[in-house]
Amino acid sequence: MAGPGDLGPLAEAYENGDALTQRFVIRIMGSLEDQGASVWLMLLAATAREDFLDHQLLQEGVNRLQKLQRASVQPELVKQTTAHFGTRYPDSREFLTALQKAAAQEEGNYLPMVEALRAWAKGAFESFLLDALTLVGEGKLARYSALVSDTAQATEARLAHLGALVDQVAEALAFRVDCSLLDKEELLPVLTPLLLSRAGGDGFITAFLRHLPVTEQGLLDELLKDI
Repeated sequence: MAGPGDLGPLAEAYENGDALTQRFVIRIMGSLEDQGASVWLMLLAATAREDFLDHQLLQEGVNRLQKLQRASVQPELVKQTTAHFGTRYPDSREFLTALQKAAAQEEGNYLPMVEALRAWAKGAFESFLLDALTLVGEGKLARYSALVSDTAQATEARLAHLGALVDQVAEALAFRVDCSLLDKEELLPVLTPLLLSRAGGDGFITAFLRHLPVTEQGLLDELLKDI
């Protein structure tokens, strides 16, 4: 049976393991008598949520692109890039303005601006936008089409994986509450952002309902929207 001294090796096993190993590690963390396991699960929940939101944005962006005629692709990519980067990274607006101006010119070269924006890029959605803009700007339309197709498939699979991961982590945290290894008051701030981002499935809903205070009517209403 795992004990407090096994937290480090378990975390390493998760990082290096396959999906089955990772699922097994999460279950063990749910009952490990080490407060570090609670912290580890909470961080995993937060990371999974960020990844889920990133891939949601990616899926929405790809879906819009797939519906467009070829002539509309570049303007849409520029629009998505300027809207997203401009909101998240105000310091990038100088390059976004230059990107818009270059893209509006018939012989304009916006590739230097795209490369400059990579200094801010984080996550799957932002990397996709810049990679897609680069391929279109270089006239590599076949590779662009392949990128969109491959990204659509990979994103769908990733979202399914993250949904399952959120279920597993929520169940493990709820079990720690059952075992008096985690205070119930510490659980709600972890699960509420996951609920609002719609990142979990049935496992998450069950874990959430088990420990949702009766006074939290607003959260209960939010939860029941998807049931």
